[in-house]
Amino acid sequence: MKGIFRKDNPGAEGTPEEPEGKGETGEGPRDKEEGAGTEGANEEPGTCPECGATVEENAKFCTRCAAPLTDEAKALALEKKADAAGVQPWAYKAGERVKRTSWWVKLGIPIAVVIIIGIVVALFVIAAGHTPRATVDRYMSHLKVGDWSDAYELLVHPGGKFSTFNYFQRWQDVQVDNLGRMNDYSVTPRKDENRLFGRLISEVPLDGDPFVVNLVFKTDSFNVNITAEDAGGTWPFKKYRLRLSEGPTQAYVTPAGAEVFIDGEPVGKAVPDKELEEALSLGDLPDLDGAVEYARKIRRTAEYAVAEFKRLAIALDNVVQDAQGIFDQAGTSGISWGEIMDSVDQLANQSKDFGIDIARAAMHLYWIFGGGDDGSIRAELTRAETGLELNNLPEGYHVIEVESPGMKPESKEFYSPESVEITLEPSSKMRKAIIDTVNQYYSVISKALLSGDTGGLSTVLAGEFLDEETARVEDLVGRGLTVASSLKKVEFEEVKGLAEGTATVETAETWDYTTYQGPVPISVNKNVKQDETYTLRQGDDGKWKIIERKSD
Repeated sequence: MKGIFRKDNPGAEGTPEEPEGKGETGEGPRDKEEGAGTEGANEEPGTCPECGATVEENAKFCTRCAAPLTDEAKALALEKKADAAGVQPWAYKAGERVKRTSWWVKLGIPIAVVIIIGIVVALFVIAAGHTPRATVDRYMSHLKVGDWSDAYELLVHPGGKFSTFNYFQRWQDVQVDNLGRMNDYSVTPRKDENRLFGRLISEVPLDGDPFVVNLVFKTDSFNVNITAEDAGGTWPFKKYRLRLSEGPTQAYVTPAGAEVFIDGEPVGKAVPDKELEEALSLGDLPDLDGAVEYARKIRRTAEYAVAEFKRLAIALDNVVQDAQGIFDQAGTSGISWGEIMDSVDQLANQSKDFGIDIARAAMHLYWIFGGGDDGSIRAELTRAETGLELNNLPEGYHVIEVESPGMKPESKEFYSPESVEITLEPSSKMRKAIIDTVNQYYSVISKALLSGDTGGLSTVLAGEFLDEETARVEDLVGRGLTVASSLKKVEFEEVKGLAEGTATVETAETWDYTTYQGPVPISVNKNVKQDETYTLRQGDDGKWKIIERKSD
């Protein structure tokens, strides 16, 4: 140390140069102890580490910049600065260390913090777009702009005629064609508020998050239920798919066998209601062997009746809710009277449909207990109500179309899951063919009653009715009687199609009858009025024949 100091200070006089490693007394260890107090005080011995000025040996402070050169001096200086700043020495020391920290460390730490915060924020933003509500909003946004493909990809596809993209696209096109583009929508969580006698009428789905979405079009608006179901993934990339269908929709269609289309998609032919058919068979009392099966029929009939009344309860609840909604809207600013009156009109139609549902349920009970059954083919076809149960039809606006040979095709709009009823009317060609057949029957039966010749009856009659009329003529012939009949007046009141190729026509007839025993008239009946219902069936050759006649 001394040798280096003197090398740095060559001008020092009267100081003999001593051998390296020895002090003034020649004891090396003592020199080392004395040097230990200053060792590390200067980064370069003999110079100030702060300003580089030359300093004396064992100096505690630099004479130029006053920087502390020993550990003791540094501690003393730190205490003075801490006292002046009004902080603890350890805190001031920490601050001094920060001052001495490299610039890249000072810059890198804030950047790293900002990056971490940005990542966290981004994760929450991504998660916000992967919630049940966000999935519903995304689906509705796709519908609003007409992006059917992306909207369909968000749906649950359970299978079936209403789950294909082909049907989904047709359905959306039908809505646009009839209602225009959707103007707006609102999404609210669905609540389990619909109750009757304390019990839920329509159960809220156990799986998933249920929502009620109000779709607003230019001239119409309606609500649909949508449930968001878990489709896998983890936070923040959780996935959901939407289920649209809830509850069956009853489509009542006449005639039986008619082809049914929903939104342009074929869904099958109208068939008799199997549950109602079984309920109607209760009138046939069984023997002892059939008692067990009869008891099962009674149970199934009771279940059918309960389901029927539950459907009525749901319809009633919908009417009540819509009525409440109209009152709520009436006190809301921004709602015009025109919109309120449109809602009232829709409610009136819904109430009318509800009344029809009540009448139908009452009629079903009447039929179950044997009412309206006269054993005729007509009764068999009209008592067994026909149609389709559409189990997974998506809620919302739909159009049903029905076609059957010889009938005028019909279409009707409705809102699932409400029931819909549609009846076909005979075409003018079919009506004319049926009336011509009945007129021909009048001519043929008059000739047969007068001449006793039954050969012409088979041209217009078939089945049991042919047998009955043949037997009537033969009975007269056997008794030596003939009847001269004259049709004075006839009115064809209604022609109905009951099933594909089967129809009825109701008539109001006025006849004159004269009965002869040989050439002698034995009775005369004038202006005999008859109200008849004829049932006709069309053969493979396209010709209609009468298979039954019932007098009213």
